[in-house]
Amino acid sequence: MKYGKKCDNFAAGKSNRFAPFTYEKPKGLFRVKGEILIECQIVQLHKAGITDIVVVGYMKEKFFYLEQKYGVQLVVNNEFGKKGNLYSLYVAREHLFNTYICCADHYFVSNQFLEDNAENRSYRAVSYQAGKFREFEIACSDAEVITDD
Repeated sequence: MKYGKKCDNFAAGKSNRFAPFTYEKPKGLFRVKGEILIECQIVQLHKAGITDIVVVGYMKEKFFYLEQKYGVQLVVNNEFGKKGNLYSLYVAREHLFNTYICCADHYFVSNQFLEDNAENRSYRAVSYQAGKFREFEIACSDAEVITDD
């Protein structure tokens, strides 16, 4: 039996480092180059033939419009305040099979979902910029395996 790819868009964190900007709006709804981050990802997923998309996470009510606009499904984590963003993944567990798990605040210039992944490898989209913040600093082995963060 062949299964189609699915996507769980993980709009989960409170983004405390972006306060006060994130008091009213989660990072996934920020605009980059004129595009709303989560919408840009959804459009890229659709272009790759992925339409079974679930959104789960923090400030869920801000994402309800995505159901009408893009036909995504929202899964609600009513325990976010007590159990945090990892529990959001637990709440969406029945949707996790042959699935991309995306962070809603990532911006891809090119459509990463169109790339061939014949080996079905997992990866984490990261970049490191030297400076004041230590965001997503990673170390990789010669075999391109993440060895430290």
